[in-house]
Amino acid sequence: MWFDDSPDERIGEERVQEALNTNCSDIAVGCLFCLTMLSDGVAAADSEARVQDISKVLVEMLPVD
Repeated sequence: MWFDDSPDERIGEERVQEALNTNCSDIAVGCLFCLTMLSDGVAAADSEARVQDISKVLVEMLPVD
């Protein structure tokens, strides 16, 4: 978490590119740091993909009574 990437080798941008290469439209994460890091990566890639916490994804999948 406290590791500083060099501007030309951002790990978030690399991970986002790996995810986008799968033609995904959503990226689910399990921690707030990853949410920020990958959101920044999606913005840098100029992508429409959504980065969401996995708990939000699960809540959206619950049936509505």
